[in-house]
Amino acid sequence: MGKMMSILEKYKFVEKDTSTTDEEVSSFATSEEAVEVTPEIETEETIKVQEIIEEPPTMPNPISEEDIKKAATYDRHLSIKEIYTQYDLDTVAVTDSVYLLENLINALPAELPDFVKKTTVNNIIKASAMNIDKLLDDGHTRSTKLKGFIDEYTTANLNDIEKLKQEIDRLNAIIAEYHQQVRLKEKLIQEETTLVETEETRIHNILNFFKN
Repeated sequence: MGKMMSILEKYKFVEKDTSTTDEEVSSFATSEEAVEVTPEIETEETIKVQEIIEEPPTMPNPISEEDIKKAATYDRHLSIKEIYTQYDLDTVAVTDSVYLLENLINALPAELPDFVKKTTVNNIIKASAMNIDKLLDDGHTRSTKLKGFIDEYTTANLNDIEKLKQEIDRLNAIIAEYHQQVRLKEKLIQEETTLVETEETRIHNILNFFKN
């Protein structure tokens, strides 16, 4: 039971013999107000002859800073902590998360039946005036966010793969065209060489006729 007592003392479910002070944990969240600026497009009622009006490209749906950050992270491996950071789950205290339940379960003897472990953990949570539903909700939230992340991660990389395949097909078409041009050039050289050699033979025959 020493392991269980350590867990209970760690999360202040029971008091240690020595006096302890309550530690207040404050979490600060920062937020940025994003102001969306829609570029103003000027229109001309009349177009002057030979006058070229260049208008800057407009974006009906500007890419948000969040989307840019996500795109930058989808091309590399991310740790679980980095994923949780995207969804503001990295600052949740262990005592407010589903991991508290995991710690309590792991602190119990492994040979205990699951229903005994479940009852024991439930009793500890109740005795500590904690809400087990809140801890379970944290688990459901994490599961949902993880699923959403891997779906977006997979889609983004599959889109990149498709673009790369299309580029490969484009380059293969160019290479095939170059091969065709090489064959045509080689044939051109052969035909022109034959033509010239035939003419050279004709000239040599004439010259040799008058040489003797």
